Amino acid sequence: MRTVTALWEYREAGMLDRGQAETVQNVRQRLGNLLVKLGGKPLPTDPNAAPPPPPMPLRKGPSDALIASMEQEFLAMTAMEETPQRRGYAFERFLKRWCDTWGLDANASFRTVGEQIDGSFQHDSSTYLVEAKWQTRPVDAAMLHGFQGKLLERPDWTRGLYVSYGGFSGESFDAFTARRLIMMDGTDIYHALNRRLDLGEIIRKKARHHSERRQPFGRVTDLFRA
Repeated sequence: MRTVTALWEYREAGMLDRGQAETVQNVRQRLGNLLVKLGGKPLPTDPNAAPPPPPMPLRKGPSDALIASMEQEFLAMTAMEETPQRRGYAFERFLKRWCDTWGLDANASFRTVGEQIDGSFQHDSSTYLVEAKWQTRPVDAAMLHGFQGKLLERPDWTRGLYVSYGGFSGESFDAFTARRLIMMDGTDIYHALNRRLDLGEIIRKKARHHSERRQPFGRVTDLFRA
């Protein structure tokens, strides 16, 4: 086997010195396969060969079809002829499925002594509690203070996501200082679904935006510019 390999190297060196091009198709690969079949080692990689193309990155997360179905589900909720309470429950269930779709290990709504939590999920070693409001009027400062109070009574690794379909009032930003919570509105949800954005990355960018700029409501369209 060593003799064959040495003869091959001699042949290649001679062709290189004479400026000759290879005329036998796939000769290196074919000879290498033969050596392996005979119990030897394959030929060394051609140093003059172009490097192989990088492997295609594996697509992470749910399929486009699944996210498209969630987008349609969200749009359908906007036309629901249900009571506000029924719409609220449907909104909570939708948010849980959305979190689970992106692997955020969500829990449904639950009650503790004297309080209601609309859901929770895990993200970057933190537990996020969710407050979900499906209403057309913007959320005010008093509602934000109430949710923040729930967070501050819990361990430091607890964070909060306040989701208000109707957004937040200008007064709420003037009268409220967000600690350990970020915000999302209905427009954020629509653009996230329509653009097939990773929910985990949205949470990460919103949290960083708040840490850097003291702005808990970084809009998806600003954080993910096309």
